[in-house]
Amino acid sequence: MRGCVKPMPEQLGIAILGARDSILGFRALGLDVFPVTSSAEAAAAFDQCVQRGFAAIFITEGFVPALRERMKELAGQTLPATVIIPEGQESSGLGFAKLKTVVEQAIGADILFRGEAK
Repeated sequence: MRGCVKPMPEQLGIAILGARDSILGFRALGLDVFPVTSSAEAAAAFDQCVQRGFAAIFITEGFVPALRERMKELAGQTLPATVIIPEGQESSGLGFAKLKTVVEQAIGADILFRGEAK
């Protein structure tokens, strides 16, 4: 190997984990789908996703509380990116709040909601 470029992990796909009804449609988009029904299953699936080297792990809002500590452990790393997404029609707003925070940190301004409470 020449230069200073590190080889990328074999698996750089995108995984999504959450309630089956909320995530199954993402399989058609090429995402690796991990349907879970409990916090313990979510933790095991999350650990599997990290171990397999996914570039991004999408997590439905309902399972974020069970995975919060694991997600914090990865916060300083480049990969995998963990992304919280709304779950079905009854979103708690957690996914949008996280996105708003990340955008504000990245560019220094709230361009998504312009001060509106979401």
